[in-house]
Amino acid sequence: MCSELHTKIGKREETVCIVETLLVFTVAALHFAVVMWRVWADQAIAACESLGIQSVVVDADGDDTTQYNQIMDLCANGVDGIILNGNQDATIESMLEVADDYDVPVIVTGRSPGFLPSEYDGDSYIMFQGCNWEIAGYEQAKALYDAGFRKVVASGGKQGVSVADARYRGLE
Repeated sequence: MCSELHTKIGKREETVCIVETLLVFTVAALHFAVVMWRVWADQAIAACESLGIQSVVVDADGDDTTQYNQIMDLCANGVDGIILNGNQDATIESMLEVADDYDVPVIVTGRSPGFLPSEYDGDSYIMFQGCNWEIAGYEQAKALYDAGFRKVVASGGKQGVSVADARYRGLE
C-alpha cells in the first residue's frame, strides 16, 4: 500500500510511509460551510494534484457517527492513506482502530487524539501534524496585552477538546 522513505533529520532517523495512489482527506468538525476549512481542503487537493495523487475529500458535517462510517467505508474500499481531522479527541482512536483492521496508514491533523504514534497500540497512526495550541494561546493573549487590552474574554472552543484546552492554558 505504501513505500517506505528513510530519512535522517539531525540525529533523528525516521521511516515515513509514502502513499502511492489514493490519499483521502477527512474533515469532520470542520464544516465546509466555513471558508477556512474549504480553503484547507482545496489546498490539500491542489497539493495532491501537483504530486499526481488522486484525492477524495469527505465532510462529516461535525457528526462523529458519520465520520466513523466514512472511515469504515473508505478503508473497506481500499484507500492507500488517510489524513484525518477528527471531530472529537475521544473518537479518533476508534477510527484508528478501523484503519488498523485494513492496514491503512493515518496522519492525524488539527486535533490530537491525546497520544503520540509511539504510544498507540496499533500500526495505522503514523504521524500527528498540528501546531502547539498552548503556545498559540499564549501568543494570542500576548498580542492582545501588548496592544493595550487588559480585559479579555476567552472563547476558544468546547471545554474538554484538546485544541480549546491547550489554547486556554496558553491564555492563562
